[in-house]
Amino acid sequence: MAAEFSHFYTKTDRTLNISAFSRFSLNKQRALLRLWLNEQNLPMPSQVQLNQLLKDVVLARQDANPEFLLTSKVIRRYRDKLYLTEKLADLSHLKIAVTFDQQIVLPDNLGKLKVTKDAQSIRIFWNDHEVQLPFTEQQIQIRFSYAGKVRLTRKGARQDIKKIWQHLGVPPWQRNRIPLIFYGEDLKSAVGFFNVFEDN
Repeated sequence: MAAEFSHFYTKTDRTLNISAFSRFSLNKQRALLRLWLNEQNLPMPSQVQLNQLLKDVVLARQDANPEFLLTSKVIRRYRDKLYLTEKLADLSHLKIAVTFDQQIVLPDNLGKLKVTKDAQSIRIFWNDHEVQLPFTEQQIQIRFSYAGKVRLTRKGARQDIKKIWQHLGVPPWQRNRIPLIFYGEDLKSAVGFFNVFEDN
């Protein structure tokens, strides 16, 4: 079973591929889940917890965003993979005013962000990402939630941001953890992922 487990486990992101689970016996499903949880250094769940995990997360409908709390961690599913995350804070209502050249410590262990400016542009530095935007006199804010439509290219249509996140393969729980740069009330960039096309 350990050798077979290696076919479903991805070391880089520590995920478990469950796309073939429906073809496996219940015992095999449980065994693979136990091996994955052991790989994550988590205490072994009870049989009841394992069955609940299978029902609530593994066998949930495809368009669901299921979660299962185990000790202090959360098991989540996205595109037929199981992920293990910390409990994540709700940042959807947070608005952080930007002061140029000042390092901003982002909440919930999201790292540090800094905004600099020159005569023509503004640069945003966040972890390993660097973004350049046009200069503005408007107030700049960092937010973590946006539900509208955006256009990414000159000829591209305006798309719902949810579709863009899906196209980029960003899991739902990570979408509200990416710094969004606003000029006034206008979204300009999801740092490290996309810039919004300027109509001017």
